Amino acid sequence: MSGPPRLSSRVRLVGVGRAYLAEFFYKLPTPEDSDEDSEEPLSRQTPIVMAEFHMLSDSAKATQASLANIGNKGAQSANSAPVFFVNKLGRLANSVTRLHEERRKLSLGLTAAKARLENLNVFEDSDGIGMIGKREEEQEALQYLLSNFSEPSKPSSMNDVVQLENYGVNNFASFSSIPKLTDVALEEVLTDFYSPEKQQSEEHRYEMLSFVAFRALDGYCTPADIGWALQSTNTAERLNRAHELMMDHVIQLKRLAVQASQDLRDCGEECTDLW
Repeated sequence: MSGPPRLSSRVRLVGVGRAYLAEFFYKLPTPEDSDEDSEEPLSRQTPIVMAEFHMLSDSAKATQASLANIGNKGAQSANSAPVFFVNKLGRLANSVTRLHEERRKLSLGLTAAKARLENLNVFEDSDGIGMIGKREEEQEALQYLLSNFSEPSKPSSMNDVVQLENYGVNNFASFSSIPKLTDVALEEVLTDFYSPEKQQSEEHRYEMLSFVAFRALDGYCTPADIGWALQSTNTAERLNRAHELMMDHVIQLKRLAVQASQDLRDCGEECTDLW
């Protein structure tokens, strides 16, 4: 008899409400239920948790960074009027949107560049004309370029990006922009879960956009980053963190693009249409 089902340790942005669990009272399965020889029915093995919880919701309070800067030269007030806070969120959202568009463009260009390099390496001319004069050392040179492009030796972070599916831009985010994905979430997914007053506020849209940005980063950022986003109660902090992660991703993608462009030029291929 198999043991009880195990919960996945992967952190995902799934659901609508956020809550902080504390003071656990009761859990199922219990240690006794986990015994492989247990004769308890399957319903007893369904994971159940009873605990106190506190709802997490965003507020316009000052960020931890602004509070830490109080008293320093050039520090601004920790609190601001709602209109200034909304303007700040708008600027951050626009920056995140632009970086995501760069990620999409670069990942598509890298995919096309790799395909061109692979085609150069395996090209076969049906009448044999195109193969005249192709020496063995030329084949070796092309293979060397391909190996360098697919597995760059430095820096190590570039190696990590190359190994990611679609260079770290997941399927959820590869075909659309952050604002359009946010519109879909607001209109088709979350409409029934928020009051009309909440949905009409500008802060609500930016709050949802920040979560969409982290959903778009899934595949590049770590589960710890996603977990932090779920626990954060400040939209500006979440957008700032999403901006930092996307900026780091864009830098790595641009480094790969430079290397791919050089490989294509060495093979006599044009690459200006890729980026």
